[in-house]
This record gives sequence, C-alpha cells and structure tokens, in this order.
Amino acid sequence: MTTLFLISPARCSGERAGLLVSSRRSVMARQLRAQGAELGDVFAWLSALYFRGKLTYARAFAAPPPGLPGVLVMAPGAGLRAPETRISADELRAMGAVRIESADFVQPLRRDAALLDRTHGASARVVLLGSIATGKYIDALLEIFGPRLVFPGAFVGRGDMSRGGLLLRAARSGDELDYVPVAGATLRGPRPPRLPRLPRCKDDVWTPPRAYSGEPYAVFTVQSGAIGFTTTWRRVDTPAARGLVADLLETRSRSLGTGELSSEANYAYVVLRRAPQSNDQGSEIGTNTPIAEFGYGGPPTSPEEWPLVELRVLLEAAVGVLRGQRSS
Repeated sequence: MTTLFLISPARCSGERAGLLVSSRRSVMARQLRAQGAELGDVFAWLSALYFRGKLTYARAFAAPPPGLPGVLVMAPGAGLRAPETRISADELRAMGAVRIESADFVQPLRRDAALLDRTHGASARVVLLGSIATGKYIDALLEIFGPRLVFPGAFVGRGDMSRGGLLLRAARSGDELDYVPVAGATLRGPRPPRLPRLPRCKDDVWTPPRAYSGEPYAVFTVQSGAIGFTTTWRRVDTPAARGLVADLLETRSRSLGTGELSSEANYAYVVLRRAPQSNDQGSEIGTNTPIAEFGYGGPPTSPEEWPLVELRVLLEAAVGVLRGQRSS
C-alpha cells in the first residue's frame, strides 16, 4: 500500500527560534545564514525529541511510488515541503510570522495536499504525525483525504516527549504502529504508562571527557534521552552536594550569554573535588571551593536516544531534579 507521511511543523516563533537565527556559535545557525539548512534538521533543532522522532519514523515506514516523496513537512506559509528542502534564516523568520490557525497557513497546505492527492491517487494512505486535538490544519486535510487520513492510535493521551520516544523506538525495532482514522477518532484519553527504560548498551556507559585529573568526590551528569532527561551521580549523592550543584547550574544559567545557552548539547556535568562544608561561600568554580569543573557537550556520535537539545533546557531539567521539582 502506498503510505505517505505528513509531519506537523515545529514552532518557528518564540525565543528558541530567535536564538537560533541570531546565534554565532550554533552550526545550524551558520548553515542558515550561508548555504541554507535542511528543513527537517532545522525543525528537529527547534523541537528536539518530538520532531526528531516524527521524522525518523516517517522515513523508516514511508512507502511512496518510485520517484515521489513519501515524507512531507508542513512549512508555515509554504505548504508541504520535503524535509531535505533547504531554507535560509530569512525564510525561517517568515515562517515564524505565520500563525497555524491562519489562512496564510491553511491555504498553502490545502493547495499542496490537493496536489499530493492528485499525484498519488485515491488509494494512498496518509499518516499524520502531529496534533489532532484541535482544528488547526485537520479540517483542511480531512476535506481532501477523508477516511484515508490516519494517525497512530498510541498518540492519544501522550505528551510530545513520550510520542517522540515512542516513534524512535518503533523506527529502531522496525515495528510500525497501528493507525486509526482521524475522522471520528477519540482525541483525548487517559495518560498511558510511561515508556520503559531502554536496556543498557555500550553508549549508556560513555563518560564525558573531563579536564579535572584528580580523584573526584562526586560527579553529577544530566543527559538528554528518548523519553526525557537522565541524571546520574557517581561516588556520592548527598543533599548538600545536590544543593551546591543546583546553585552552580542556576548561576551559570544567569551568567552565560544567550549564544552559549542556545548551544546544542546532550549532556552537562559538574565535578566536586571534596564534600561541601558549612563555611563554603558561593557556588563558583575555584581551588578553594568544592566545585572543580563544569562542562557540557556531546558524545563522539549522537544516537537517536541522545537527541541534541539547547544547553538552557539541559540546565533547567537538571535544576528541577536537584531541587526535587521533577523526576529524572
């Protein structure tokens, strides 16, 4: 059966997109300003795990006729575009000015969906990877594809991060999800159980390189993952150490420039050289403080389970865990 995938867009407005187009450090930003960056890569950068999961899954299971694209992305104001389409910084800014609920978004989408329908014929199954809980673009797509417009039934009740993790796992295992028609579907339901943690593999024990050569008292690491963030402590995990590391990460979040905070990473870490003491002042790195080192970056390769995210997001997630405001 001919199977086509339509992927909903990442959010092209707001602070994250603004930081991307203005960044001088990000590789993606430099591409946007030079020869252009692929639409799929840009949207994966903007929405991290969720869009990465949608794109990986769609590429794994699309079954188009020979010579025709099987995966198309909704580009605000530009209709449907292949994820390999290169866009510039100016084009990304223009997309950010288009509201999804507006005619400027829906009319190009309807135009390209109708062309897609004529090209592929009435027998093609069209899988939507995106929200169906609001009318946004659903009404226009239903007008054209009718009962052939389907979506993964397992999406109901899941948040974006959980959907992204689900899609990545399905793509890796080769087990395609079951689909249900969008028309008449149950749009909201109870939250399903959390996805189980993946079995440990070689990549799980990869350790960030550190400049500190001494024997550490403790090492805290936060790492992006397929279903959220993972935090680990090596050697010691005490309330005093947690508070000290949280203070440092909050301080860094305030002191680092917007360019560095928007840098892409999938881990950050803090090394403590000794136990915190009651007379320690502040939470800065120094020879007379417990904190020996702070760093961030990515492993030699970036597997799908370790998506690149903004450093700001990593630090916020870590502080939330350390302060007991969220689970790891």
